[in-house]
Amino acid sequence: VTVASFLKKQSYATACSGKWHLGLGWSLKNGRTAAWPDRAKTEPHNGGWDIDFALDIRQQDQFAVIYEEKYLDDKKIGEGDILAAQFVNQGKVFNAIRHTDGNYYSPKGYSMRKAFLRSPVDFFRISSKYNPNRKHPVLKTSRPHRGVDYAAARGTPIKASGDGKVIWRATKGGYGRTIIIQHAGIYTTLYAHMSKYNSKVKKGTRVKQGQVIGYIGTSGLSTGPHLHYEFRANGVHKNPLKVKFPNVQPLNKQQMKDFKPAANSVLAQLESYKLGTPLAAN
Repeated sequence: VTVASFLKKQSYATACSGKWHLGLGWSLKNGRTAAWPDRAKTEPHNGGWDIDFALDIRQQDQFAVIYEEKYLDDKKIGEGDILAAQFVNQGKVFNAIRHTDGNYYSPKGYSMRKAFLRSPVDFFRISSKYNPNRKHPVLKTSRPHRGVDYAAARGTPIKASGDGKVIWRATKGGYGRTIIIQHAGIYTTLYAHMSKYNSKVKKGTRVKQGQVIGYIGTSGLSTGPHLHYEFRANGVHKNPLKVKFPNVQPLNKQQMKDFKPAANSVLAQLESYKLGTPLAAN
């Protein structure tokens, strides 16, 4: 006689919420440190919250996240997808809702993913901002700084800020080891002072947003490990911290018919956290 036992797999939606405290990070309402905002900034973000989590977070900013918890025979075995997230950043409410395509959208169907990442590396600090009159730290002369320097530990991964094609992968004068990516239409981005390249990324390689293309270093004229990052539109340098990025295609009318009921349901749950007025936001 063969006895078969069947394990019951289930997923349940649960939630957490909390605030940002300077020096402490995110904390939950019950006083514990929150791990979920880290996922909220990488999963729904994954290229695209309107919030820059490295630069824009302020004291008393708030969040709420609805996510899946997975169970096997009533025993929790882990977490699943984030179903929806809300951030109140400097008084403005941002909502992201997971659609059946696996991507995140605002309640009105606009993609939360932007065409470019604001920060293409997880950095320790900005060591030098965009400045047309900066004094060069090595040459000691007044020389325009047409990009942003992100200081980080040597070997930190550098990510492509948008989809595109690598048009330069070589040493480029004072830039040291450099990659330049041509993006759709009028945009190019430059990544300099790398310690090494991703061996799979060559000149002519097509890359996706968030794909690792190289690693932080000090090659070229550099006083310490950092990424020098430039953003150009029609060949003209733009301030990477302030330039307005193009949006990704929103949901069409047919897709909105499926998305809207589910969005309204999950927004009602976010509303219960009293973080703002999500039904009227973005």
